[in-house]
Amino acid sequence: MVRQKSKQLPYFAKLLNILIESKGGFNNSWNANYKILNNLIAILVESSDGHIEEIKKYNDQVTWRFINGKRHIPQQIVKYYRSVNIDLACVAIGKIIKNNINIKSFLDKELCLKILKIFTDDSNLNRHSLVRELELYVSNNEFIIFFTYVLYYIASDLKNFDTDIDGIKSRESQDISVIHELRTSYYNGLFFDSIDRDVVITPNPKENVIETVTTTKIVTKFLNAKKPKADYFEFVVGFEYENFRERHRIECLKINGEVFQDNQIIEKEWEKPDSKQAYKKTYRVEGIKYSPNYVIEVVQESILNFPVGEIIYRLKESASKFKFVAKLSELNKEDKHNFKIAGHFFGSFKHDDRIRFVKSNNQYFEVEIDRYTLVGSGVKIDIRPHNKLLKYTPPE
Repeated sequence: MVRQKSKQLPYFAKLLNILIESKGGFNNSWNANYKILNNLIAILVESSDGHIEEIKKYNDQVTWRFINGKRHIPQQIVKYYRSVNIDLACVAIGKIIKNNINIKSFLDKELCLKILKIFTDDSNLNRHSLVRELELYVSNNEFIIFFTYVLYYIASDLKNFDTDIDGIKSRESQDISVIHELRTSYYNGLFFDSIDRDVVITPNPKENVIETVTTTKIVTKFLNAKKPKADYFEFVVGFEYENFRERHRIECLKINGEVFQDNQIIEKEWEKPDSKQAYKKTYRVEGIKYSPNYVIEVVQESILNFPVGEIIYRLKESASKFKFVAKLSELNKEDKHNFKIAGHFFGSFKHDDRIRFVKSNNQYFEVEIDRYTLVGSGVKIDIRPHNKLLKYTPPE
């Protein structure tokens, strides 16, 4: 695990002490030890929208016990925040903080950096991806968002820090070296923050192909997991036939808002004979300016077999969040209803309890996973006519 579980909550005591040490710059409603304690508790209670009963205000004597770690956050608060979705909880907490002019008056970079050290100075926490996110909020001067997540993490007894590579059970792989590599990548933050892939599928009977337009959006703190300091981004696409490779094109490639023109995209064709998709094509852009965070968008057009085709997409890197959508387009409405799609998510590791949302019918497939998804996991989409003989019948 990333951290050793503790029945005590030392992180709340640390936060309380940092705020108390800085209270000289606070206004009257936050200028005493007991006021700081009661205000923090009040934010967490109010943000629960009635799920936590009102807690009696603490006096100086009880506050002293909190400061020294001899008393901890009430269990009803911990229980609630460990059960509620992080996004819902943080929206509620953030709303309370934004509407409190007293808090906004003292939340500055100096104070947030002190609070950040609660996490960065802890060897059990400092390599976690969530700490990287906290660092990013501070560096971007997003102090309210930073303080919101700090309160949630501490109130939930660091619930989200419990999710790591050690908790993933393998049904098939017993390769210790693979597990070690995945664990190392996870602890060093060498994975994408999110991958969102959207595929629009258009059967084209006039040309005997199935056309696809794929939009991929990646949010990441590096351009290359194997070389975190690299200033280039590249990806490989595989094809079953050479003419499929010839028809493939990049419609748009954009990184942090900068659009790369055709003459800036380096293309290289090569073959891998022992692969089902033997015809490969590498796309690469170089000289990308360093950024603490990259948003990469790629739109590509391709063709598949007709009338039966398949799409197989595997994650090239692990990701904190993964979403995949495939749908039949509206371009050929008449033909659309003569075809159907079917999809499923796959992975070497147990994933049933990791899928947040899935929707599937003959025209549409969507899967969304908001937890760590391992490299090699992916989605398979089958496209075929409704005809049981798998023959395309033109609309009358």
